[in-house]
Amino acid sequence: MQILKQDKTQNLITLLAQNVEDLWYISTIIEKGDRVEAISFRTYQATEESDKEKKKVQIVLEVEKVEFSKFSSHLRISGKILDGKPLEYLQLGSYHTIDLEPGYWIKIIKDWKDYHIERIKQAIEQSKRPKLFILVIDEKKALFAKILGFGIEYSWEIEFKISKRLDSKTYVKEKQKIYQEIEERIEQQIKEENFSLLVAGPGFEAKNFFEYIKEKNKKLSSKIILEHCSYAERSGVVELLKKGIINKVIQQQQVAFELQQIEEFKALLAKGSNKITYGYENIKKATENNLVLKVLLLDKLVYETKIKELLEQLQNMKTKVYIFSSESEGGKELEAFGGMVCFLKSPIY
Repeated sequence: MQILKQDKTQNLITLLAQNVEDLWYISTIIEKGDRVEAISFRTYQATEESDKEKKKVQIVLEVEKVEFSKFSSHLRISGKILDGKPLEYLQLGSYHTIDLEPGYWIKIIKDWKDYHIERIKQAIEQSKRPKLFILVIDEKKALFAKILGFGIEYSWEIEFKISKRLDSKTYVKEKQKIYQEIEERIEQQIKEENFSLLVAGPGFEAKNFFEYIKEKNKKLSSKIILEHCSYAERSGVVELLKKGIINKVIQQQQVAFELQQIEEFKALLAKGSNKITYGYENIKKATENNLVLKVLLLDKLVYETKIKELLEQLQNMKTKVYIFSSESEGGKELEAFGGMVCFLKSPIY
């Protein structure tokens, strides 16, 4: 993400969304009542007899709804039209939805809080880090995933249909064909220059694949880090994250951090610790008594008025608030606790 313009006198920041992760970060910043301006398209019909046309417009909305979709790589922002150009293609006061995509700018006018600015800083830092990809592999299949700031994106998997009845020479040839297919898919998937590829699995298959790549593709092999996990499944990817292995590759990676924080909370919960609590009312009480050490908060809760008021209180106390993506594994676990948990400096009672 890039900040293209910032005007504190007008409470305006213009952001450039460079990838789908930036769209997610922006979705956690924009709130109902904010004003946004962006490029969009409107259906225009000059007369009843003429054909309808799609016209490019620069449009200003008062935000009513924000929806992020990682599957379509869009951020949908809906609301009433306040202004724009060309005006002949617009109907002021009518409703419109901006579909923001990577590569486009957006102006945001709002009452900026410190935690909003912190989210922008996180997005900028995230964009500087090497991208991380994971291949989990065993003797039967391989699964490929990309680690994003808001969660895990599973791209493809291949099942190995090789009979073990083949003689050893033929078996090795067939296995190398599969390795070649995996190599080609990886090359097609990874567009970034700055990346790391974590290859892991049970047994020796991860090492066997790495040895093949070392021989065939020196550039790719230089990006590979070998690790171990129990399964060549999605659970194997999550296992790697929970073990904190990714932090060896990318320090403070958001999704790994989320899972580690949740694991820490669950471990304290299992012990019956009085240094944690969860739920809005309990956290509000802890905040009022200045007992909060840090808070884990689900992104979709940040739009609620009472949560915004609580965030302002926490901000004034310089308390760390970590916003989790509802799309991520850590976010899904956080949702089971009402979307809010906190670690305490000392017990409430």
